[in-house]
Amino acid sequence: MNQERRKRKLQPLKEDNQLDEVAQARGPQLVNNFSRYDADGYLYVAALAKQFGTDWTAENIAEVSGGEGDYGTTATIHVTGIHDAADVAKQNVYEYIYNDAVSNWGHRDAMLHKAYTKIGMGGLYDEKTNTILTAADFGEDEAQPTAIQAGDDGYIVIHNGEGRFSVNAAGQTVAD
Repeated sequence: MNQERRKRKLQPLKEDNQLDEVAQARGPQLVNNFSRYDADGYLYVAALAKQFGTDWTAENIAEVSGGEGDYGTTATIHVTGIHDAADVAKQNVYEYIYNDAVSNWGHRDAMLHKAYTKIGMGGLYDEKTNTILTAADFGEDEAQPTAIQAGDDGYIVIHNGEGRFSVNAAGQTVAD
């Protein structure tokens, strides 16, 4: 990942122990519900970050199986030749950077965001489905002021150091 950041003249991400704990805790949640949101619509990562005493800014999740195929609309990365965690990480980075159109390049944007300075990574092998579930949680060294960005979809994206929230003109809020 840092190799891709250096190609773009971005500072490398530093591994953060608290964000590692957050990302690792996401594994069991992803097995039961491959989503960023719980049944009540709240972000899993927000509660975990609070539990582990850290802030977070963005999260990438992936599901890696041994089957063949392409990057699908379910954010599943299908690959062959997975032998170890390094293979999974390399495949995730490649797919996020070069094959992420299905998520409107959101995974790539998180990995290459210039303000993000730290990362936590976690993964879990689900023997039942022969699937590896991964989470990468990003953060910043210092709390950043709220930033507002106009989206192409009619929403305004608000970055507040605890996550991103999208608000449309009708006042409807969607947590990213």
